[in-house]
Amino acid sequence: MTEPGSEKLESSHDEGVKGILEYLNAFRKHKGTFAYPRFETLDLSDHHRIMILSPHPDDDVIGCGGVIRKAVQNGAEIKVVYLTDGRFGNNSYSEEELVKVRKGEALDGLRVLGCGDAVFFDNPDMGLQADEKNIDRLHALLEEYRPTALFIPSFHEMPPDHQITAHLAAHALRRFEGDIQCYGYEVWVPLIPTILVDITDVIETKVEAIRQHRSQVAISDYSVKIKGLNSYRSMYARKGVEYCEAFTHHNRAEYLELANTLGVFPEGEGSMAKSL
Repeated sequence: MTEPGSEKLESSHDEGVKGILEYLNAFRKHKGTFAYPRFETLDLSDHHRIMILSPHPDDDVIGCGGVIRKAVQNGAEIKVVYLTDGRFGNNSYSEEELVKVRKGEALDGLRVLGCGDAVFFDNPDMGLQADEKNIDRLHALLEEYRPTALFIPSFHEMPPDHQITAHLAAHALRRFEGDIQCYGYEVWVPLIPTILVDITDVIETKVEAIRQHRSQVAISDYSVKIKGLNSYRSMYARKGVEYCEAFTHHNRAEYLELANTLGVFPEGEGSMAKSL
């Protein structure tokens, strides 16, 4: 009598079913051991000049505050570019007052992380456009600063300013000729990441940086919620790692190809090959 569970499942000519059976047979062969996904790690020693694109004053510390702190500790130069002024982030203030408040909060958050190099594009909150003015300005910054790593909100973020920041980056990168690595970060929409960065040793510094955005945490304490997300991200990390930030990773050519696939570039602008 065959021992239950030891028999091999019969194959099928249906490719979909066949694939499932192959997986189940492999799973049975290895006695049900689950093959955990493997993630890359980001070697910050490879990047001495890093640029962070932040749709609003606070997205930078929420999405990659841990990386900023660790990069600073590693001696890297960090430049944070705030694309909008965040004027609609708290209706307890007038728009003009909140613009000033949020700019101060952004600088306070960066100081906690040990970084003070910030550029404000001052586009109106919820009004960011990937227009020639913004593309030209961002391209000029890339040429001047020559970063080797660019951190950008994921293309799959829901808020329009976050989506447009990614589109704006793609347009500027088409004009930028340089070796640059692109890292997509998460704020409102969790990623399917390819890279995890251990931020266990700097998580409290990141939390303190988020809390500098007092006008925002007064509405919802993002520091608690993002700490929870970063804790969850450590699920696949080795023992002893309690908090991680998650990113997608593409080189410039790959990032532009992804943008093209997602319809970022208008039809008729020519093939992607011409821009690479």
